Amino acid sequence: MRSGARCAGAKPDHQEATRKGEAAHCGGLLLWTPFSWFHTAGHMFSSDSSTCFASREDGCYNVVLPLREVVSMEKMEDTSLLPSPIIVSIRSKMAFQFIELKDRETLVEGQLERLKQVHVNHPVHYDTSTND
Repeated sequence: MRSGARCAGAKPDHQEATRKGEAAHCGGLLLWTPFSWFHTAGHMFSSDSSTCFASREDGCYNVVLPLREVVSMEKMEDTSLLPSPIIVSIRSKMAFQFIELKDRETLVEGQLERLKQVHVNHPVHYDTSTND
């Protein structure tokens, strides 16, 4: 993995795993950024404890999703407007849409296996408060 490919703002355990080469580069893809109303190009990295997105533009968008916060990862229907999409939902009722994943099947299968291991040790507790 190239130096500088780490996600800014990542938790130290993810940065350490990335430095040691334990984080897998999942390739280029796009992340929907609702506040900008467009998809942002970047790269995804994953380790046993988190998934990270770093935009191609330095300092633009970086997202760290600790797997203990992820409640679901779903493959959505493939369309011409949204090729190879996945939705990652987290405990705080937020969802992240990624599209144009090069090897979506392998990525989702691997992440779901990691999620099973994480959730055995840290069961998911949903936030049921209604903050409308």
